[in-house]
Amino acid sequence: MSEVTAEQAGTPATEAAAHFVTRHGELTAALRLAELAATSRGTILAETRGRAVLLRAQDYEAAVTVTCPAEPATAGRTCLDFAELKQTLAAAAAGEPKRAAAESPVTIDGAQLSTAQLSVPLSAYCVDTFPVPPPTAPPAATVEGPAFFRELARVLPAVGVDPAEPAHTMVRVELSGTLLRLASTDRYRIALADLPAQPWDTADAVPTRTALLPTRVLAKVVKQLSTYAGPVALGITADEAAPLVALTIGATEVTIHATSAAAFPSPDTHMPTERHHAVTIDRASMLRAARKAQALTGTRKAQAGTGGYQFVVIRWDHEGAVTLAPWYGPQEQARVRGGSVTSEVKDGAAADLSGRALLLTGRFLLNALDAFASQTVTLHLATAEATGLYLSPVLFTETDAITGQGYRHLIKPALVDWPPA
Repeated sequence: MSEVTAEQAGTPATEAAAHFVTRHGELTAALRLAELAATSRGTILAETRGRAVLLRAQDYEAAVTVTCPAEPATAGRTCLDFAELKQTLAAAAAGEPKRAAAESPVTIDGAQLSTAQLSVPLSAYCVDTFPVPPPTAPPAATVEGPAFFRELARVLPAVGVDPAEPAHTMVRVELSGTLLRLASTDRYRIALADLPAQPWDTADAVPTRTALLPTRVLAKVVKQLSTYAGPVALGITADEAAPLVALTIGATEVTIHATSAAAFPSPDTHMPTERHHAVTIDRASMLRAARKAQALTGTRKAQAGTGGYQFVVIRWDHEGAVTLAPWYGPQEQARVRGGSVTSEVKDGAAADLSGRALLLTGRFLLNALDAFASQTVTLHLATAEATGLYLSPVLFTETDAITGQGYRHLIKPALVDWPPA
């Protein structure tokens, strides 16, 4: 990619360079949003249109367009070095009061940045070197922005990291009728969130479409846009092999190169529909006990007895009372006493829980508890083994219902020598 002068502005003779005036704060915020896709490629395309400038960035996973208000100007395009533009813009406001700097006007004229106090050149490139943006998916439905970002933040911690299982390193998105479903798994747990969706065109039914979205892009979307309070429009193209997913979030449009969901089938097939016991626990008291237990599993004594595994143990006594303790291994566990957890048996006989135990990876339990905001969380338990150990996956829900919509979190228990010596 060759650098050109400000006079050339990187555009053919028949095309004008971008010229616009906007506020420093608005341009800074727009560049922060464009960073969703600008970092790896290193350039950004400024396109003036009416009373706005469109800032376009693109990498191999996503394309982003941010609309920034600007003074009316002649239509034109300029391709600029993204990192340099950010650095120059920040430097131009150095020493100014924050509020005054945000309100001060900034002029971009091709490859020249000017404020009331200074004017400096920028590195510009031929606009033809900027990649052609992918086709966008027309919006099919909208969801409430705060709910969308909340549920995304819930499912992201359960995404896998094993490159040998690429489908499990992404988030599964399914749009069907009036429901948007987000799911993730690392094969040891499943996080599943349902959101009500409003069809874009109420006259037409929303066809069921699925896609796998890269975690890196979604994590950036949550980080950069989670304070947005308006609606989010969502569209998924019909190409099942290589779908595109479009998100319109206020003045930001994100088109994501997705993957076929064939390798990540519906998580409903793994969600239990029956239970032997349902136990509602006080989330705050279990969080306190779980944090202590997880911290203790990292001690030298615990690591020596477990071979490095960091498990926590949930146990029930003869009255159905719950304690949570760190797992120190079968030889040392008799010397370990856990913290009490306030609980109530909602389904099944409390006496049947006597002597039962559930071992979970401590980090997984903390992720599950952190995903809820409710005062209580219900654990849905299948039948325990003859040894008293639960080995079937345990389901965490906000209510007592084992089925239905909402947020659900499934964790596969750990298998250890039980009972301890």
